[in-house]
Amino acid sequence: MISQVQGLEQEFFQKISIFDEKEKELILKAYKVSYEKHLGQKRLSGEDYIVHPLSVAIILLDLKMDFNTICAALMHDILEDTETNEEEILKDFDPTILKLIKGVTKISAMRNSAQFVSKGYEDLRRFIFSIIDDLRVLIIKLADRLHNMRTLQFQPPIKQQEIAKNTLELYAPLASRLGIEWIKDELEDLSLYYLDYKSYQYIKNAVSSKREDRIKYIDSIIQAIKTAIEKEGLENIKIEGRGKHFYSIYRKLKYQNKNIDEIYDLMGIRILTNSIRECYTILGIIHNLYKPIPSRFKDYIAFPKANLYQSLHTTVIDNNGKHIEVQIRTYEMDNNAKYGVAAHWMYKENISDEKKIETELKIFSKLKDWKQKDFSDENLMENLKAEILSEQIFVYTPKGDVVQLPKNATALDFAFAIHTEVGLHCIGARINGRFAPIRKGLKGGEVVEILTSKKQLPSIDWLEITKTRKAKSKIRSFFKQIDQQNKKEKIKLSSEAASNVINSIDTEKKVDISKQGVSENKYVYIFGNHNILYQFATCCKPQPADKIVGFISVAKHSVIIHKAQCKFIQKVLNEYGSSRIISVSWNDPFATFSRKYKIESEENSTKIIAEIVNSIDIANLHLKELNSVVKDSKTICFILVESKTEEIFPIFENQLLQFEDKIKLSRIN
Repeated sequence: MISQVQGLEQEFFQKISIFDEKEKELILKAYKVSYEKHLGQKRLSGEDYIVHPLSVAIILLDLKMDFNTICAALMHDILEDTETNEEEILKDFDPTILKLIKGVTKISAMRNSAQFVSKGYEDLRRFIFSIIDDLRVLIIKLADRLHNMRTLQFQPPIKQQEIAKNTLELYAPLASRLGIEWIKDELEDLSLYYLDYKSYQYIKNAVSSKREDRIKYIDSIIQAIKTAIEKEGLENIKIEGRGKHFYSIYRKLKYQNKNIDEIYDLMGIRILTNSIRECYTILGIIHNLYKPIPSRFKDYIAFPKANLYQSLHTTVIDNNGKHIEVQIRTYEMDNNAKYGVAAHWMYKENISDEKKIETELKIFSKLKDWKQKDFSDENLMENLKAEILSEQIFVYTPKGDVVQLPKNATALDFAFAIHTEVGLHCIGARINGRFAPIRKGLKGGEVVEILTSKKQLPSIDWLEITKTRKAKSKIRSFFKQIDQQNKKEKIKLSSEAASNVINSIDTEKKVDISKQGVSENKYVYIFGNHNILYQFATCCKPQPADKIVGFISVAKHSVIIHKAQCKFIQKVLNEYGSSRIISVSWNDPFATFSRKYKIESEENSTKIIAEIVNSIDIANLHLKELNSVVKDSKTICFILVESKTEEIFPIFENQLLQFEDKIKLSRIN
């Protein structure tokens, strides 16, 4: 009976046969070095340590990686776990191999804590620096993590939880962004096993219990599709069933409130063909054979994902009302879907297209951009998580251009993605032809048109609405330029109050405003070289003529304006005294536009009022008055609304008129 090491060696020697003799000789030398350096070392499982680097190399051979990567994988732990130094490696191996080993070593030196992503900013900075110069470092690390997850049962329970959470938060998303879906799927399933064992077993048993019935059903669908395709004279077409991995099922059960029987795509169908033209031909055949669900069609051939993935996705309904998920792609696309960015290093190719990879793979350019940033900024790190590690969506401009955003992005994020000036003056959006507010969350596949007004300017709360780094950065830049742009201020502070604000916000730069001299013009109250940022409290919503006070918010670097009688202010005074409360007063009343409307409808009063309020919200108007009466079976409403810009009112009017044909809207003033 052969040992575990002997079995792995046989597999390893067989798989390196694709390389030429010179490359093979170098790989075998790397294996010899690794074997000798790790001799006598054991893993927690009790097996020889060489099992680990050998297993990592086999995973990378399955990805068809180049010989430099295989050599580095075999020796990826010798700098960290043995007495080997860099000079020893350079005696026999190319500097490229040493660079890859050092990159993996830097990542391995980081904590495996579950807070790696959420709190470990320095670690994440080092992680980015390690992989930025060569993505093969990340690919080796993914293989390393995959084998460690496969053998995680030998770790203590607490360590299992930490490593599994870290894997789910960081490595699985990165595998997805590199397009290596099978590694992503296995990492997610293994993480689920350790993080929620009961759910894992429930899904496993549920899937297994009806597996034969599903296979029989899918086989019948495959035969029907195959017959229809053959009638069209298409050849060399491969049709196969595919199962959902456990974690994707888990997400649907948890976040979509579904039970296992409601998840219709536990198994789907994948069709492989020879050309893009044939992909669309087969799509037409499928849609003629079964009824398509329009909202479930996605064309990733015309609009590839950021990880270069291409395929047609459609969901159809068979004659029995069952849903079938179908993927259609070329053989080349399927190869890229399996290997992702690793496909660029396949089959002993010289890495002459590395620059092409860097250009095409958006995550790479993002990482290069992030490398220049200040990683001590917590907001910056949260944005990195949102833009690089989270799921992405693709939305479209009216001209069909694709914009990639994080899954939770808003219409305002889309505006800034189009152009900074579009974002700064955004007043709303049309999403699939319907008006929407700037804070409206976007969904993949939507067509978004941004509405702007030259009179519109950002407010502090936009930092809460936006999710992307670019949008937040541009909004912050706008407020930093307030002095230069002479932005109109509406709040007047005393010299003492202004000094209190600046000293509270900027503890490193104490100032005494009263000694700098105070000048005032009609609009802007200037304190030396400073303007004070402010925002209005959402709890009490002060309006001109209200008696107001200011609360110094150190976290938001601004003054929050509250009504003097606001409960929050009373709580602050009771608990902390008046040290962070300052006197403020209205400088000039807000320049607002107001309109009165009369709205008549045959709908009941509750329904029409709900629609009025919804339309006001979508248009970002302020509702000042709303009165309604019922007369002759009609509901008559009178409303007074306000806005900073006149362009907002047509948005409200159009939105309300979409409610029903019988509504009558008239302006009173």
